[in-house]
Amino acid sequence: MKNQIILVSLVIHICSMHFIFSQDFNVGKGGLIDGPANVREEPNGKLLFELYNNTVVTATEVRSDWLRVGIYLKIDEHSRDGNFIKPNNYLVNEQGDTVGYTHKKVSIGLNTENHGFIHGYTHKLNIQPNTIPENILSDLLNENKICKSDFNVFINDYNFNKYVVVERLLKEGGINLQALFISDTIIDDITPHDRITLLFEEDQLKGFVHSRKVDVVEAKTVDLIRGHSLTVLDRCMDEMYFNKIRDTFIYFYSTSD
Repeated sequence: MKNQIILVSLVIHICSMHFIFSQDFNVGKGGLIDGPANVREEPNGKLLFELYNNTVVTATEVRSDWLRVGIYLKIDEHSRDGNFIKPNNYLVNEQGDTVGYTHKKVSIGLNTENHGFIHGYTHKLNIQPNTIPENILSDLLNENKICKSDFNVFINDYNFNKYVVVERLLKEGGINLQALFISDTIIDDITPHDRITLLFEEDQLKGFVHSRKVDVVEAKTVDLIRGHSLTVLDRCMDEMYFNKIRDTFIYFYSTSD
C-alpha cells in the first residue's frame, strides 16, 4: 500500500513538472498585490522589481511583517540575460498583461526559453488581505456558509482541484468525502503539498485541512504532521469518523514528499 501511494505521488509530481513548463501552469494564487509594491532581495533589502496593483501572485506566510511573493512570466529574448531578467524591463504575465518593472537584474527560476518564475520579499501590507485564501475561507465560515454552492466562487477563482489520491484513501477507510485542494506556493517547494483541502459530504462542508492558520469560531482543530492541521465544523463529530479522517491525512503526508 505504501509503495502504491509513493508511486501515485511520484506521478503527480512528474505531472506537476510538466505543467511548470507549460503556458497553463498555475503557481498557486496567494492573493492580489496592493500596489504598486516593491519586491526586494531580502526584507528591507535591495529593490529588485515592482509589481503593479491587482497582480496575481503566489505567496509564502508572513514572517516578521514580510513575505515572499512570486510570479510566472513570459520572458522574451530582449529582456533576458542568461538566467536573469535585465534591469529596466517590463514584466509580462501569462495572459500578456504588463504587471511590473525590474529595477535590478532579477534571477529566473523554472527557466525555459520563453517563460520563467521570479520571486522576492515584500511587506505584508502589499497584499490585499481580502484576497488571501485563508481570509476568504474564514469569512465564509464565520458567516455560517457551509453549502457547496456558497463556495463555488472561491473554488473557481482559486482553481481548486479534485484530490483523487486523498479521496481514494478516505474511501478505503469507509469515508465518502469529496476533497478539493489548492497547492501551497512553489517558492518553498517545487512540488508542494496542499495549502487548503476542502472536505465535502454531499453538498455540505464537513471540514478542511490547511497548512496556514484559519480563524474559525466554533470549530475543532487538531495538528497533523508536516505543518498541516485538520479543522472540522461539527465539534461533536463521531470520534471514530473524525479519527479516520485524521489518520488518513497523517498516513498520506507520511508516505509522500
